[in-house]
Amino acid sequence: MCYPPRNTEAQEEIHSHRDHFVSYCVYGGLSQQIWEEIHGTGGNEEDVGTDDDDDGTKGEIESASILPRYHKYAYDPTMDGDTRVFRIQHMGEVTLGPVDEEQKSSQGKTFYMHPSVLHSVEGIEGKTVTLVLNKRASEKSCFASPRKWEEQFGRKKISPVKLTSCLKEVLELMKTVQQTHAAEGKFTRKIANKDR
Repeated sequence: MCYPPRNTEAQEEIHSHRDHFVSYCVYGGLSQQIWEEIHGTGGNEEDVGTDDDDDGTKGEIESASILPRYHKYAYDPTMDGDTRVFRIQHMGEVTLGPVDEEQKSSQGKTFYMHPSVLHSVEGIEGKTVTLVLNKRASEKSCFASPRKWEEQFGRKKISPVKLTSCLKEVLELMKTVQQTHAAEGKFTRKIANKDR
């Protein structure tokens, strides 16, 4: 995955993946938010209930009635020539709430994502490259959007020229990483020698 060369807000819907995947951040960094469906959205505070805080006191769960509603879609992407076609099925509306704090992945960090987890990339730290290993678990994924989508849309497959350009850029970034590690190693060895 090769992201834009500047800091940017990721314009991405909340979504799941068809695959189990492990992502290793090779360069740069990104932040993501995990989401869960909130039940008890009848608009009554008591529908949502309370939870036990760590200190043993009762804390109010944020009322689901004030959280935004999303359109829920299931989709199964297929290829049609050089276009990836997404046929989407509207599955009603849901209320989603964030789980904990945003999770940050920086260079050298790895994370695992289960196909059942809903997440969204919230921010990207400049040029970012991730290496992803995946294993197919399901034929369908889902996503949630505050707006209604068409029943089908397509995205062109990345061209060989664009892919080659992106991979060249990744190799240049990797040279930078190697040079940085080499310089840090020399600095560490100098300090170690000084301490003897």
